[in-house]
Amino acid sequence: MLGDFRRCGFLLMLAAATCTAADRPARDLNGTWEFRTDPHDVGRAQGWFQPGVPFTHSIQVPGAWNAQGFSFESPDDLDAYEAQRLAEQTSLNDRGILGVQRESERLFHTFPGPAWYRRDVTIPVDWAGKTPWLVFNGVHREVEVWINGHPAGLHRSYLIPFRIDLSSPEFAAETGQTLTITARVDARRDRDLDPLMGCLDTLDFLYVTWGGIHQPVYLEGISPTRISDVFLIPDLNASAAEARITVEGPKPDDLEVAIEIFDADGTQVSSVHRRVEADASETVLVAPIPNARHWSPASPHLYRTRVTLQSAGIEIDTRSVRFGMREFRVVDGRFLLNGQPIFLRGYGDDAIFPNTIAPPADKDEFRARLARAREFGFNFVRHHSWTPPEAYLEAADELGIMLQPEFPFAYRWDLPTTPEAQRSALEQWESLIRLNRNHPSIVSWCMGNEQYDSFPLAPAMYSVAKRLDPTRPVIDSDGCGFQHADRDTLDYLVVQFDEGRSIGHGDGKYDIPPTITKPVIAHEMGYFVTLHDLGQIDRFERGLRPYWLHQTRDLANRNGVLAEYPEWLSASYRLQAACLKTNIEAARRSRLSGTSIWLFHDYPNCAEGVVSMFGQAKGLTPEAFRAFNAPTVLLLDIPRRNAWCGETLEPRFVVSRFEDPPSAASTLRWHLDEAGQTLASGQLANLVIPSGGLQELPPISLDLPALDHAATLTLHAELVDGPTTIANSWNLWVYPRRTEQPPLDGLRVSGFLPLRAILPEAIDIPTGPIPTDTNLLVTTTLDPDARHFLEEGGRVLLLDPAPTFAVEPTNFRLSSWDGGGPSGTVIDTTHPALRAMPTEGWCDLQFYPLIQDSKTTLLSGLSVKIEPLVRCIDRPTRLADRAYLFEVAVGRGKLLVSSFNFDRALDSQDPAAAFLLDQLIRYAHGPDFTPHASLPTQALPDGSAP
Repeated sequence: MLGDFRRCGFLLMLAAATCTAADRPARDLNGTWEFRTDPHDVGRAQGWFQPGVPFTHSIQVPGAWNAQGFSFESPDDLDAYEAQRLAEQTSLNDRGILGVQRESERLFHTFPGPAWYRRDVTIPVDWAGKTPWLVFNGVHREVEVWINGHPAGLHRSYLIPFRIDLSSPEFAAETGQTLTITARVDARRDRDLDPLMGCLDTLDFLYVTWGGIHQPVYLEGISPTRISDVFLIPDLNASAAEARITVEGPKPDDLEVAIEIFDADGTQVSSVHRRVEADASETVLVAPIPNARHWSPASPHLYRTRVTLQSAGIEIDTRSVRFGMREFRVVDGRFLLNGQPIFLRGYGDDAIFPNTIAPPADKDEFRARLARAREFGFNFVRHHSWTPPEAYLEAADELGIMLQPEFPFAYRWDLPTTPEAQRSALEQWESLIRLNRNHPSIVSWCMGNEQYDSFPLAPAMYSVAKRLDPTRPVIDSDGCGFQHADRDTLDYLVVQFDEGRSIGHGDGKYDIPPTITKPVIAHEMGYFVTLHDLGQIDRFERGLRPYWLHQTRDLANRNGVLAEYPEWLSASYRLQAACLKTNIEAARRSRLSGTSIWLFHDYPNCAEGVVSMFGQAKGLTPEAFRAFNAPTVLLLDIPRRNAWCGETLEPRFVVSRFEDPPSAASTLRWHLDEAGQTLASGQLANLVIPSGGLQELPPISLDLPALDHAATLTLHAELVDGPTTIANSWNLWVYPRRTEQPPLDGLRVSGFLPLRAILPEAIDIPTGPIPTDTNLLVTTTLDPDARHFLEEGGRVLLLDPAPTFAVEPTNFRLSSWDGGGPSGTVIDTTHPALRAMPTEGWCDLQFYPLIQDSKTTLLSGLSVKIEPLVRCIDRPTRLADRAYLFEVAVGRGKLLVSSFNFDRALDSQDPAAAFLLDQLIRYAHGPDFTPHASLPTQALPDGSAP
């Protein structure tokens, strides 16, 4: 019998998927339930579903039990569980996945279940003629239910509500009767039966297990003849909505269905009805909506449809469904929203809820979360391998945020392999679409994350999606390559570009092959990971344990850098801001149809968010972020950001305009300033700016000032169209040529020919002893002759620390999620070698040619403490001393070491590189060269360092 209940419960849930409980009588079952953990899984055998069995605790529903303080009470039970989990995760180690530590290090309270819930409910006396249905809107991840000790069904899906028909005689569900509901919940996954594995389960790479009744529970009174499904299909051309209605139960001959459509203010705008045919699988009605208002991010207008069943003039059943007059299509390689091209300004959502673990069942919380994203200019969210709950979708409908929910196929190694798991996946996919297809915020259906070469179920899932919802595009994977462009199960492409290395600075990062005819979104764009904000430790209260913050704080304390850490954090945020702005602007100048910034909220142990896990801004205010992440943005097309004083540049402004109406007479005003003082200005008038793409404006002639010092200049621009002003700005750096500097005597160079172009007085020397009249040796190798010269009192500028010192390769961009790269940079602006460089204490884009494809020197292994002149802030899991530039006394000599990529930068004729190298040489040649740290001769690495 239990097997029948399992199957029937799932099918009944399928039939009732899209309906809400707004119009039927309902009894809220949220709040306090009796609770009991079952760590040894003995409750079923011992009959805990029977009346009178003691339950020792209480718990709040909805919510995760972990976030309410429930965990293993026995340390031995915890140890046994974690040993089993670590053994199960052994295969993940080879993949470099982060989540292979003990769960108790990651959660305040560790317990996977099973656990038991119980409460009583009385059937209202005024429910005569209606059947009580028990509805669990979300349980993670398996629930088995008993009513008055009788089995009522088993359900494996945290995606889909579990609906139980209580009409069976053994339940005695009569009006006025009290029922005892007992539910056994188990968060452990049986892969043979359960196909789901996504961010909601594991918080992506954390690989933790949480459980509980995490969404509302209620009792609903339903008529035997009932509306089981309503699907509203907008027709913008006809200004009408087609309603597809499914009716279940006995169908009398005079059964009619009527729909009324109401505007947001409650005004009825349409009403139609028709007879329900007894043999019809669905009844279709078309309701005209005169002068229908469209749903869009700018104007998220919603209508409410009231669907009523009547027989003999008596109302039998009523349903209410909200929908929007919204059309989202793929046409000619573009996304069209309501017939107009749109750019998806998106971000990733990894289901990060630090204190509740489970998504809260509170629409106001989701409204606040999404409103925060809107402040930063976003209009689109991609949900990594999870589908948000109803409250989230309703908030997105109301705020005008477009969504791409995903089926929980997170990674290829977690795909279902058994026939039962595959069958379950198909059924849940169908139910998910039926459940959510009336939400205008959902603009596409996605089957999973990074299934690059697709997977066996994809064609069947694609067919199901198109049959159930022909109004939306469908993709089998968020994450693919251009080689997959012809795949039938991809209506558009979400492509991974060079996110591990590039920030889109002058490298054509987002170039799309001309043969690609489908829209392209940048998959998981950015990964710009900052240092962790240690000040947030106390904000983690009961859900996620902030182990990464404790580890970083303890490490900073051990390494003696806790006092410097706030400065480093600020520098890290500044570098992230520069990377985000540069990268997003590169995307907006390309043929992309959308972006998916990774992420909006910081991720545990990987602070790659635009804001913290609690929504706090990091390096950019919302206003600053919107300058390059809004419907209309001004962009700058300029080949380089470094220039010589007195040069003339011809930058070109580009307007990326979507959603906003076109303009026939806009004015572009620009001015160049240094520290607030205007140096040049101009304007372009009567500009025609269309909507739905890019518009290149005529180039301007920008005469850079002939300054006698290096300086940071800022180019400000604003596009004025009536009362609307769009503004943006960019830093440029200018450097004076050193043509009138006195020559340096005794300057010799070994192995670095580009120096002759900067300082023609430099004398090349062959291998062998260094001449005694050498005042400064510039070399790329500290060979035995150079070492002897140094130890005997010579001055050396070493332009390649390897192999003398241990080095690590690096790039300009911040570290990505896997820990490579820098966490920021710090410059000693008071040091005589650097004070002429126009910096704010960190390496902004002027250093891009010098840092890209460069190295950093690892100083932590040396026998003395050396403070870098230009520090590469190390990843927070190590916080080692890494330097782009440092100095040290060796023996009687002085050594200045740079790991900047001067070769590459000078080859590109970068003025910043030429200017900085000149500064370093003049410093090392002059009287100010006085290193504070001293390295004994015998402690100088011998060149065998890795």
